[in-house]
Amino acid sequence: MTMMFRKETEFQETEIGKIPKDWKIEKLSSLATIIMGQSPPSSTYNREGKGLPFIQGKMEFRRMYPSPTMYTSRPLKIAEEGDILMSVRAPVGDVNIAPYKLCIGRGLAAVRFNSKVANNLFYFYYLQSIKSRLENLGKGSTFKAITKKDLEELRIVYPPLNEQKGVADILLMVDRGIEIVDKTVAKLERIKRALLNELLTGRIRVKEDDGKLTFYKETEFQDTEIGEIPKEWEVVSLEDVSLTIRTGPFGSRLKKSELSESGIKVYTQENVLKNDFSLGNLYISYNKFEQLKNMEIKPGDVLLTIRGSIGYSAVFPEGAERGIIHTNLAYIRVKIGLLSPKYLSLLINYHSSIKSQLITLSSATTLGALYAKNIKKIKIPLPPLHEQQKIVEILSMIDKAIELYRREKERFLHLRRGLMGVLLTGRVRVVSDVRDVGVVV
Repeated sequence: MTMMFRKETEFQETEIGKIPKDWKIEKLSSLATIIMGQSPPSSTYNREGKGLPFIQGKMEFRRMYPSPTMYTSRPLKIAEEGDILMSVRAPVGDVNIAPYKLCIGRGLAAVRFNSKVANNLFYFYYLQSIKSRLENLGKGSTFKAITKKDLEELRIVYPPLNEQKGVADILLMVDRGIEIVDKTVAKLERIKRALLNELLTGRIRVKEDDGKLTFYKETEFQDTEIGEIPKEWEVVSLEDVSLTIRTGPFGSRLKKSELSESGIKVYTQENVLKNDFSLGNLYISYNKFEQLKNMEIKPGDVLLTIRGSIGYSAVFPEGAERGIIHTNLAYIRVKIGLLSPKYLSLLINYHSSIKSQLITLSSATTLGALYAKNIKKIKIPLPPLHEQQKIVEILSMIDKAIELYRREKERFLHLRRGLMGVLLTGRVRVVSDVRDVGVVV
């Protein structure tokens, strides 16, 4: 489909800002009927599908359409398919579209546009774009709320109907692109979860034949203290396969007053939990670093959270800034010929037996923490090194694909914001008559 656009040059000043000369300002009530929600008796709520789907407020809102989990056998206020649902009790201003007939509670209003004069999808996007104005309509010192009168009196733009439809179609195409990306990411994440479980327990094995990765189902197992594993795998303690296991400086070894904004970086739990080692601005002086030099981490070290959010892991990457670990972290420096650091990190993050051991060991301490002597005792399954590397390779490929799609989504979102900014304000017009075209894309 060819989209035709032109840049608008003639504007008029209005109470809600500059708009094109041929657009109008209308009250919302002149284009739509407003139905304020009312909650039915709680005795009528059910999850068995009796009656109509029921939405109390914005908790069930998603990107465009809500996802109700509750039903009511006695609906009082009803939204029809295509109605714009608006949150009218704190937090106010969020909007969704009713995907089908449903009951709305007092936290919502349904805005039913007259299709003869207004395009509901255009106004879904428009109401999103004026969320700050909607928030300012909210009254109340503790819990803000929007009244029916507030909505009826709300001034909104009114472009020609055919232009409303053109704008809505363009923005919907972008949203459909985002939806496709979201579904692809969700599918890849499901595949990853399934593979993680099978590969880390050895129920599915992987090998390389003539440069191609081959999966096969394992049939021969042995019972061990951490569950069934393939016969050719071993169970080892982390102490057996590590050069060093060390926890971060505790107590007076690193005081808050000794932290600064330059020097040698101090890596914290945030870096591990987000797997991003560019984050953070805690540093120590070079003199202090000399006292804590055995806390320095090297590329390939496996970092482990040991206090608070216990039992999460990430591998310290090549090229990261030189630094030490914080009090809430430990590092494990593995014997490279026996154990892949990335494989160990996967085990810590996803293997149920390792997770269970970490919880048990931390619960046994007074402060609910992991110490080096306990970390050394953790038992892990040990496949041959080449198999560990293939497991890491497979899961890394999926992670890279997920990351590519997430970047694609960011591009779509950037495009969406840009288009909303120019199309919903009339700075760029969608035209149907080729004589009015300024730019064709």
